[in-house]
Amino acid sequence: MDSFFELFNHAHLSQNGYQLSETLIPYSPSEDPDQLRTFYNSTNVASVKKEIEHALLYDKSTQYRLSTDEGRAWVEVYVAYWRAVGEVLKASDAERNKLPVRSSTTKIHICGRRCWVVGTMTTC
Repeated sequence: MDSFFELFNHAHLSQNGYQLSETLIPYSPSEDPDQLRTFYNSTNVASVKKEIEHALLYDKSTQYRLSTDEGRAWVEVYVAYWRAVGEVLKASDAERNKLPVRSSTTKIHICGRRCWVVGTMTTC
């Protein structure tokens, strides 16, 4: 997980929004084809939030400091990203092994007054 957040650190320090957005891509870049799997396998559901909090808020080796509110917002973003990466990997593994894809396409995410079903959006 440390190498993953080095990308975040570099993008944040250089104030480069494009590089920052690249830390949230739903696929591994060609120069690091195992990036998603490495990130996902670096922790587990029981400790993902604590590890991301440490990386973003408490790691003394970083050269920046986020405000508590901004840091907690980024923690929520990367915890959600970690969960989404797990779903992407499940679907990818199923497809590679020619098995039925059993991803969370029926999960509903509620945000405000809208509900999202992966791939569609509808008003609740």
